[in-house]
Amino acid sequence: MAKPLSKGGILVKKVLIAGAVGTAVLFGTLSSGIPGLPAADA
Repeated sequence: MAKPLSKGGILVKKVLIAGAVGTAVLFGTLSSGIPGLPAADA
């Protein structure tokens, strides 16, 4: 039980991090009003 749970936790962490980054980039782009913002390239 411990191994699948830890693997699932890592996957959830990756998904949450990816979602947080995507949301931050999206909000940054919207607030700046410039779709082709170079900073969003990172």
